[in-house]
Amino acid sequence: MINQKSKANFALFALAVIFFAVGVTEFISVGVLPAISKSFMITTSTAGLITTIYALGVALGAPILTILTAKFQRKGTILGAIIIFIIGHLIIGFATNFGEVIFGRLIAGASHGLLFALSSTIAAELVDESRQASAIAYIFTGFTIATALGAPLGTAVSTYWGWWIPFLAIATLGIVAWILNRVALPKQARKNVEISSIADQVKLILHPHVLLTLLITILGYGGTFATFTYLSSILQKITHVPANQVSFFLVIYGVAIAIGNTLGGKLGNAKPINALFGIFIVQGLALFAFLFYSY
Repeated sequence: MINQKSKANFALFALAVIFFAVGVTEFISVGVLPAISKSFMITTSTAGLITTIYALGVALGAPILTILTAKFQRKGTILGAIIIFIIGHLIIGFATNFGEVIFGRLIAGASHGLLFALSSTIAAELVDESRQASAIAYIFTGFTIATALGAPLGTAVSTYWGWWIPFLAIATLGIVAWILNRVALPKQARKNVEISSIADQVKLILHPHVLLTLLITILGYGGTFATFTYLSSILQKITHVPANQVSFFLVIYGVAIAIGNTLGGKLGNAKPINALFGIFIVQGLALFAFLFYSY
């Protein structure tokens, strides 16, 4: 007979698959950007909207869907969010024009925030209080692996088989995640608790300290991600790396992100402000160096 701990571990694995799927779709846009640009005969900057619109879907979908589903059972809610995720990628995979791709990315992005929030909450409820941090860290390994593999996989697959194949593969991965979570998550998952209204959340966001934190995040993460979005095009058009070798460099970049996440967490435990200050200086110098290699 399967004991309670084994059931919890299986459920955590199912949640980690969600994080992997979401991580892959977030970073895969970098690898497929040149292929999408060529397929629809649009500029690289226009093709970059697949990243922008996805982020917009996350930003709008997370608070709205969280409020709308607050009174539903978490298991049913997370399964519904996975279905939205799957539908978004099927729209992209069978898209006949760039507008449909953008719409699919918006739909997929809308489920992102809800999936992350629910997965973390459910993971914490599956284990004892002493294991909650490690449980959440475990499901985040799915996202970490996706960080290293998402972009290079997208590049390799889109180069040889077409840009739409990775998105259909992600839809398939979403189906697998749905089945795993349908089986693994306990039926007696708690109901979502009451949350603040949109007006209360807006009031909180407008607090000066919160605004400053958001601004730091936008400038810090945004600067790096803006460059990362076009990294595949930079490698091919500026440094003249052959298309079939771009995935190798993206693997290196992804591994560096995973290492940076680990080191950043450890540095932040000791002196978070000093660590953040040092990281931003190094990041700024690295991005500034692109000016000398962009022509």
